[in-house]
Amino acid sequence: MQQYELYRWVCRERNEATALDVIAITEQGTVITLDTGLALLAADMASQFKLAAMDAMIYSTAQQTGVELITSDRHFKDLPEVCYFSKAIS
Repeated sequence: MQQYELYRWVCRERNEATALDVIAITEQGTVITLDTGLALLAADMASQFKLAAMDAMIYSTAQQTGVELITSDRHFKDLPEVCYFSKAIS
């Protein structure tokens, strides 16, 4: 799902070639299975931080794996262990 959002946004803001380059970078990552423990953590994060279901799953996956979430999605802006950057392109 994140590749969908990322590709769509980069195509809109830049171009398809750049979007495909960005997607190639994401393919070097690891796919994490949404198991019961992660689903329950996501539900807790959704309640605690008022996140939508998909945002809670993304955030809880980062928390569970101990990585910093890098995003330009304002929903995550003030959460712990998040590196937020504005979508503004110069």
